[in-house]
Amino acid sequence: MAELKIDSIDDLRATHGQIAAEAVLMQCGVRLATIIRGCDMLGRLDGERFGLILPRTSLQHGIIAVERIRAILAATSLGLPDSDERVQVSLSIGIAALQETIPERKHLQQLAHRRLERALQAGRGQLVAEAS
Repeated sequence: MAELKIDSIDDLRATHGQIAAEAVLMQCGVRLATIIRGCDMLGRLDGERFGLILPRTSLQHGIIAVERIRAILAATSLGLPDSDERVQVSLSIGIAALQETIPERKHLQQLAHRRLERALQAGRGQLVAEAS
């Protein structure tokens, strides 16, 4: 499981307003949905965070998948409502996978969230996949 946060939404909200920020978040959700595999599940958790379930995927393959997602989204130009202006966003990501040390699914989201928090502390556009 991965938890993804759209970086700089607060800056966008402060500069262009809530409607523009929400429009960008919705475009991100649509774009993310077109990038993921058919078996993956994506949902908006709150604010600027999305949850991504990657069934039957090892941590290593999950890292490859979210790095690909992050690169594609970073290269995507998103429109602002009632404006010709375009913006680009980055993703911060925390990812975890079932393994011997995480045998239960209920702990995956908690671990992915903690790793996302560490990614955010490290700066925008970061991925944290390991405990440290």
